Amino acid sequence: MNIPEKIIISGMEYEVILTDRPILHINTRAYGQIDFENKKILIDKTLREKQGNVQTLLHEIIHGIVEDRELDFAKDSEETIVDQLAKGLYQVIKDNSKLFNANGTDISSNLNLTTDIDVNKIAFSVAENLNNALRTIKS
Repeated sequence: MNIPEKIIISGMEYEVILTDRPILHINTRAYGQIDFENKKILIDKTLREKQGNVQTLLHEIIHGIVEDRELDFAKDSEETIVDQLAKGLYQVIKDNSKLFNANGTDISSNLNLTTDIDVNKIAFSVAENLNNALRTIKS
């Protein structure tokens, strides 16, 4: 997967910018940041290699889904969070199908056949990671 110049999250087009300038979030250097108001995703390309930058992009996409779906980790149930993340990820994959296909071809026509399985795997993994993070926060 390559870092695209633009990505659609919940119907909104975001410009993806690889930068060599530090990104600060609450006085801490960050790998990336999503700017909801200006529809931009910044990724600090100096901190990580390509795989790390792709992980940072996915991290920011999930922030976009969480914001759009108004998820509240303190109030929403795990099932609600996972369900909404799965729906958001499904839409991101559908809206940016070339990005998620290794050879760059459009896979959107196949999504109805294959994405349910993939989304379920993704949703389970996200739920597991969120559950671990919540346990860590509560400890």
